[in-house]
Amino acid sequence: KRGAHYMPTLNDDGLIDYQILDMIKRGILLEDIARQLCQSFPERYSDWQQALAHVGDLSLKYSK
Repeated sequence: KRGAHYMPTLNDDGLIDYQILDMIKRGILLEDIARQLCQSFPERYSDWQQALAHVGDLSLKYSK
C-alpha cells in the first residue's frame, strides 16, 4: 500500500474524514456536519452527538 504504483481507494474511515474536512472547508457548522454524517453513515453513528465527537476531533486538529 506504500508502493509508488499502488492506486489506493478510501475505506469508510477515509470517506468519513474526507466528508468532514470538505464540509469544514465549506464553512458548515460542526453540528450540521455531525447531523449529515448520521444520514450518510447511519451504521457508524446512531445520533449526531456521537458523530460530533469525531467531527470535533478533526476540527481541533485541522481548523485555524
